[in-house]
Amino acid sequence: MSGETVDSRELSETKKWTHPQESKPINGAARRHIDEANQAWIKGLLAADPLVILETYAEDAVDCTPTGECFRSRAAILRRLKARVKKLGPARSASVTSEGAVHHGVYIFEWGTSTALFAGADTIGGNYLTVWRLETDGRWRIFRNIAL
Repeated sequence: MSGETVDSRELSETKKWTHPQESKPINGAARRHIDEANQAWIKGLLAADPLVILETYAEDAVDCTPTGECFRSRAAILRRLKARVKKLGPARSASVTSEGAVHHGVYIFEWGTSTALFAGADTIGGNYLTVWRLETDGRWRIFRNIAL
């Protein structure tokens, strides 16, 4: 909207939102990288191996919990993952369901649901929104991740 402030009372059939660039379909390589990364989350939780999960994150990634606590950088994310492994151990089961994604420039916005079940009936997961970024090595990695 190029800095324009719009009063919601002004919105009507005559006021249309414009999109300078429409999003593109996700190409095969990007979809494969995202699917592989989602599988890495599952494998990492089942094996209680945070390094498997960490590889899916960009160096400057930010990972946010449903409560709004955010971990900025791979180092901070690794500390969080290690703490989770120490507390919960390996997952008994885990799944990720990607429900949609759009591609815009060097970003892919993906959303879905994830869940993991641990011993003692502890669970993590829920809805998520992940922003993937194309890195200089040609891989798509997590730039921003928000657990909802």
